[in-house]
Amino acid sequence: MDAVILSWACLRSDNGANYILLSYGCGSDDAEKFCGGEREWFRLLDEKGARTDAGMARQDSRYEQLYERLGVAGLMSDGVSLSSLLPTD
Repeated sequence: MDAVILSWACLRSDNGANYILLSYGCGSDDAEKFCGGEREWFRLLDEKGARTDAGMARQDSRYEQLYERLGVAGLMSDGVSLSSLLPTD
């Protein structure tokens, strides 16, 4: 498995829209080959599950502009409390 979802959070934007923030982790020891060199990255989905960052690289400089346009910039910069999908035992 190339990537796994590690944690998630629901976000409500300034304009009332809801989004799902997913934290991904590389599921392979060879991150360069299978995960574009990234060990961990985030994806923001709309309520229907569509990626809001389609066409953007994992560490794209346009993320701040995207977050501002969607109305979640303040949430992202203040830090988001993510819920783990991994067992806590």
